[in-house]
Amino acid sequence: MPRVDLLLPLLLCAACSEVNPLFTSDDTGIGEPATTSTTALATDTSGTVTTEAFTTAAATTEEVMTTTTSGDMTSTSTSSEDSTSIADSTGGSFCGDGNIDADEDCDDANAVEIDACNFACKRTPTVFAPPLFGATQQQGGPGGAAYDDSCADEGVLVGFAGALDDQGRIGAIHGVCSTISIGDDGSEFVFTFAAPYELPTQGAAVLQPWSFSCDPGSVIVGFRGRESSWVDQLVFRCAPLAIVVSPQGEYSVEHGVVVESSAVGDNLLGDPFPAEDCAVSGSGQRGGAGMVIDSFGLDCRDVTLLP
Repeated sequence: MPRVDLLLPLLLCAACSEVNPLFTSDDTGIGEPATTSTTALATDTSGTVTTEAFTTAAATTEEVMTTTTSGDMTSTSTSSEDSTSIADSTGGSFCGDGNIDADEDCDDANAVEIDACNFACKRTPTVFAPPLFGATQQQGGPGGAAYDDSCADEGVLVGFAGALDDQGRIGAIHGVCSTISIGDDGSEFVFTFAAPYELPTQGAAVLQPWSFSCDPGSVIVGFRGRESSWVDQLVFRCAPLAIVVSPQGEYSVEHGVVVESSAVGDNLLGDPFPAEDCAVSGSGQRGGAGMVIDSFGLDCRDVTLLP
């Protein structure tokens, strides 16, 4: 018969060698608290229903175990749900944090629009390249000596002046230019206009002087009128010139609603012609002229903003 006094110590020793799930062992064999997860137990007992919630800190799910006892019947159910951490939902870089990321031109940690870096972390415009950008169609007859007078660099048309001949036709004309630059009104970028200057006068008939200027902040964008073998009448078209920023922080130049001048010229014998408009702004005058203005058109200027 085996000796009971020898078996009992052996059984107790074997039980001692089982690993406690709350501990792990390193190479030295010394038990350490587990670092991969911690377990919190909460028990809520009401009647015969017991709910135990287990949350593992290293995981991103919460497991809930519910045990229900009714008479001789016992059922157990387990459910899990995501628990995204606050660090995951609010972490990461963003425009305005003061750090320039790969998709940002700049980041000055504010949303001020009129400094060097805008609300979308894009560089704001400081200069612009205003190349000549084609011309409108000329209206009128084929006579007269050709002329083509343009505003200086960074100049746009803001008006016209001249005179009528004895038949009420456009006898003389010259454009009025202004140099524009980028400024601000305290909240957004705007164009500022320098003192106006005149282009050369074309045509020789100066019986009845006339002049027209666009409203402040507006430029000549086109014209319409009447024509025959010469220019019988002109109506000038003006629009405000604006710097526009998109929701993505990109800048462009556009003109606003067109406003027309009163008709210049009393000769109504010529045929009406439709509006001839530039995409952004007029920047010069062109056509043919002798004693009167035989034909007329506009040079056009595009305006590209540069940071």
